[in-house]
Amino acid sequence: MRTGKVLRAHRQALLTYDGLPWRGELWLDENLRLGPPSKHPDTLLGPQILIVDAMMEGIGQQGVTANFQKRLHELRVFLGFVLGSKLEMSKFERGWVYDVDAEGRFIDCKLRNIGYVELSPQAGFPKPGCIPPVARRDVARPGLGPYGITFDMHEEWVPGDIEQLWRSFMALPPAKRDHLLRAGNAYLTAQLMWPDQRTAYAVFLVVACEALKPTGKTGDRMNVYDVVASLVSPNEAQGLRQLTFHPQQVRSKHLHRGELVAGELLAMLFDDHFRDPSFDEMLRILSRISRVCLVEWLRLGGKYKVVRLPRETHRPRASITSRTVSRSVKR
Repeated sequence: MRTGKVLRAHRQALLTYDGLPWRGELWLDENLRLGPPSKHPDTLLGPQILIVDAMMEGIGQQGVTANFQKRLHELRVFLGFVLGSKLEMSKFERGWVYDVDAEGRFIDCKLRNIGYVELSPQAGFPKPGCIPPVARRDVARPGLGPYGITFDMHEEWVPGDIEQLWRSFMALPPAKRDHLLRAGNAYLTAQLMWPDQRTAYAVFLVVACEALKPTGKTGDRMNVYDVVASLVSPNEAQGLRQLTFHPQQVRSKHLHRGELVAGELLAMLFDDHFRDPSFDEMLRILSRISRVCLVEWLRLGGKYKVVRLPRETHRPRASITSRTVSRSVKR
């Protein structure tokens, strides 16, 4: 029987995300580098490109490519919850593109090719130190560091322990890594739901946390609050449960009955002073906590002491149509 030859070869891919530009290089290990593109948007925020260079092994060229695609998926999941970025594969597409004249009036619309092209490609696998390192900030764990984009941010930054987190990820036994990948994939799915399907976004954040439960009977009756209590703190879990909108109830109502708790089917008014901000508050807190849980599970190697919150009797909740005040109170 003919056996394939193990090859070691360079592979490169372009990932795209919306946010601040990536301007430095980051070596997660000696065989994996994240680098900047040669072009960025004219504005500070916009669709950005991240270049991934890797040295991969595999049986023949197809094996090398297959292993690289697997590594890319792992990288997207890892960076998704570590950086909070929705990274997707950059690809060429056909789309309608409009033309405007000097006065800004539409003058034409044509079907054209859309996609990023690296105009200054580097031949072969890059060497360390060719460009300055990516910006980084120290992060106190459990935590994420500065949340959101603040006035002093002009480029994408990474936490100071990101290489250590990647080493921990790569050192996970196959079953543990698959466990974390399932949870991280749920987090990526949540990001794909934003902002059009806000209820589904919240639901998959809850699913991402629940996927971190221990395997076997130990985790059978755990819910999102128990996971947060175990990986972050009981106080954080209790605060999450005491929100006006309960994440666990939002998950159950959507998955079992298809309820859209965010009111996606209601008319949206941009200047509606009677709109209830409680759901937005829940999303803000849940999006942060879910990332913290994923990072902490990784830091602990999936081994943690289970802390269960005492169960409480849930009070009946009003339907989504009653969460706005009647406009008859206007004067």
